[in-house]
Amino acid sequence: MEQRAFGWRQLLGHVNLRDFIDMVRGELGMIASMLRQGVEAAPRLPFGPVVFLGFWLLALVRFVLLIVVFIVFGLAILVISAARGVMRLGRRG
Repeated sequence: MEQRAFGWRQLLGHVNLRDFIDMVRGELGMIASMLRQGVEAAPRLPFGPVVFLGFWLLALVRFVLLIVVFIVFGLAILVISAARGVMRLGRRG
């Protein structure tokens, strides 16, 4: 059985902005969970404050990376969605 390559035409047909937003929402939930775990660990001595700072630092790194992903992939998905819309209009006209 021959396996077909995933080309530009398939990419334009399978990109879904709703799935991307769901992914961002899930990642924000994970970041919130990390922040909550850090707050819960803070009063536990002797390592609670260190764990607190670790969780908050990791949450900050994840949030910055999420912003980068949101900008890069979000713009790419918007461009692909616009190209798909133009292709649909071209077929109708």
